[in-house]
Amino acid sequence: MVGKEIRLQRRRERHRLARQEKLSHRRLLHITRAQWVFQHAPFRELPDGSSQRSRCITPPSTVSLSSNYKETIEFLEAVRATAGVLKGTFWVDFTKIKHVTPAGALLLVAEFDRWKEKTAGERLRSLDLPQWTPSVRKRLKDMGFFTVLNASCDLVDPEDPDEERFLEFVTGHKSEGAKAQHLRQAIEGLGAKLRDANALYDGLIEAMTNVEHHAYPVDAQVKRWWMSASVNSTSNKLTVMFVDHGLTIPRTLPKSDLWEVIRAGIGGMGVLSGLLKDHARLIEAAISVDRTRLQTKHRGNGLKRDIQGYVELHEAVGSMRIISGSGQYIFRKRSSQADEVELTKLPVPFRGTFIEWVIEDYATSETI
Repeated sequence: MVGKEIRLQRRRERHRLARQEKLSHRRLLHITRAQWVFQHAPFRELPDGSSQRSRCITPPSTVSLSSNYKETIEFLEAVRATAGVLKGTFWVDFTKIKHVTPAGALLLVAEFDRWKEKTAGERLRSLDLPQWTPSVRKRLKDMGFFTVLNASCDLVDPEDPDEERFLEFVTGHKSEGAKAQHLRQAIEGLGAKLRDANALYDGLIEAMTNVEHHAYPVDAQVKRWWMSASVNSTSNKLTVMFVDHGLTIPRTLPKSDLWEVIRAGIGGMGVLSGLLKDHARLIEAAISVDRTRLQTKHRGNGLKRDIQGYVELHEAVGSMRIISGSGQYIFRKRSSQADEVELTKLPVPFRGTFIEWVIEDYATSETI
């Protein structure tokens, strides 16, 4: 009996220390965030001739999840942290951005749209607009960035037939078939009818449904997803992107109805412990489960059949990428080689889930 009491006391002490450490971490995180803002967002005069000074965030020259991941995520985290600490008293020097990828453009739109909702639609301004890089300005304008700012952009930048054309972003809170259909029609409105259009629709619906059911905690202020697409008519390449700012797949998977199936198939506790620390493998595990085996009502067929299935069903070359937490999962379909899966541990966590489909030879020979 004495031994049982001692074990109980030790357990209580471990729980007490764990709670204390968690509270200390939260206080440290709050202090660190404020200190970071004041250290890395120095006062600078606004470029509008008013001689006003405000905290300034300088973005990287390339906003990309592929070629400049760490700097891009740190920049977006800076915007989120500064918005939380300083509310509206800061500005971002967009003249420093020389290149933005489709993924980078959507993440920028989503971050500012999220902040706008948290501040009850506060009006934002676009500063020094003529000095922005024309291709960056056009891409953000096409994707709806100035709509988010509630600002106008009267500058007309020339079309480059060899570059991608961007579609205005679509956002929502739940699974909405009409919005998935809208994005599909917008893609086809650029001139060519989609191959495997139903597979794209199914993938978008599954992504929306996952956000609605799993992505956000109950008390989250903003429970949204954002999606967009770009088309390169010269190379016949389609890029479709979807992002949320939720809890990430690695955090929500162990609490989902998929977890028992995954646990049953991976072996001992040591393997399970290693899996929980490897976010890329957790994403792969989530994709490996066929949701139809679970007979869950009101859900899609899962990440593999609906999300990855859009690429697998396509006759030509394509890829699907998921970034969530500290993990990146990439599936590549080759025309004459075996399919390939790449798992990567990321240097900076992504707070949310980003899904990207890239389809080569996406269009049929039919035109709309």
